[in-house]
Amino acid sequence: MKQFMWGLVGVAIMFCGCGIGKQMIYSGSGDRWERATLLQDEFGSQLKIVRQNEEAWLIEAKTYCFWTMSYVGREVWFQWGPVECKVKSDDGEICEFWTKGKAP
Repeated sequence: MKQFMWGLVGVAIMFCGCGIGKQMIYSGSGDRWERATLLQDEFGSQLKIVRQNEEAWLIEAKTYCFWTMSYVGREVWFQWGPVECKVKSDDGEICEFWTKGKAP
């Protein structure tokens, strides 16, 4: 009976979306996206991003990302990684970056 009840709770959580708030979404592959503030953009080649945990990071573009200039001072979707990371606009445009290091 306990297993049945836990199964029902699990299904209810899955359908309600509980545990997935506005601050985070998950894509189909299990990659974690979070909201981050774009503080600085050097012509689409190097960005300064502040994550939800208040860590500031410098990231360097693999290819130029021209839409980021319009997001300076605003939030973007951010997928952090120790070597590579991604930035996504609200329109779904994604640019790939190298994680350069923590920003001063």
